[in-house]
Amino acid sequence: MKRLLGDAYPEDVSRFEGGALGIFRLAPQDYHRFHIPVDGVMGKPKTIEGEYYTVNPMAIRSALDVYGENVRVLVPIDSEHHGRVMVICVGAMMVGSTVITRKEGDKVHRAEELGYFKFGGSTILLLFEPGRMVFDDDLVDNSKDALETLVRVGMSVGHTPSEPQWTPDMRKKAENITEADKRAAKRRIQGNVALQESPDGSGEEEQPSRLTSKPTIDTMAASAM
Repeated sequence: MKRLLGDAYPEDVSRFEGGALGIFRLAPQDYHRFHIPVDGVMGKPKTIEGEYYTVNPMAIRSALDVYGENVRVLVPIDSEHHGRVMVICVGAMMVGSTVITRKEGDKVHRAEELGYFKFGGSTILLLFEPGRMVFDDDLVDNSKDALETLVRVGMSVGHTPSEPQWTPDMRKKAENITEADKRAAKRRIQGNVALQESPDGSGEEEQPSRLTSKPTIDTMAASAM
């Protein structure tokens, strides 16, 4: 922890000892903007200069301390429910720079943009104080088996100990998948997101009614999702 936080936030080393750590690795083809994880007030972003080692899984499992050696930007967020959360944006091979689009003192809200990486893949680390964060079961189970979990923007990754986990984002077991789930997945895969279930519950899909006027920006955005 001391090496990870370096001389940027040495006073927070003891704060995060024994806490929770989430590692979110971005492949080159992934979406490279990152977002505010919790509501709160943003502290001062501080950069620690370093190397540009690759952050692929094989490098992480090696003896090399990639997160402690690579260039990184530390962004603290002081929140009501999670205490201080440290967002660490780790540079890597082919990543020219990290751009933070918010500033110290901003009141920030979950899901708002925090910044982006310029070109290539890289990694976001989230540090939580002890007892402030419980990661969702699917992440914990996969991590125990040294497996990565695909996480999309807006999906739940954890919760405070006093709240239950958000299960709709989690993968269902095969025996719990319904025919409606299968049809919904088929529509997403084929791109027919506008198809609707029939009102009589027969399972047949109906084409949406045609637009009779020029679509609004919201309508076009929804159709493109």
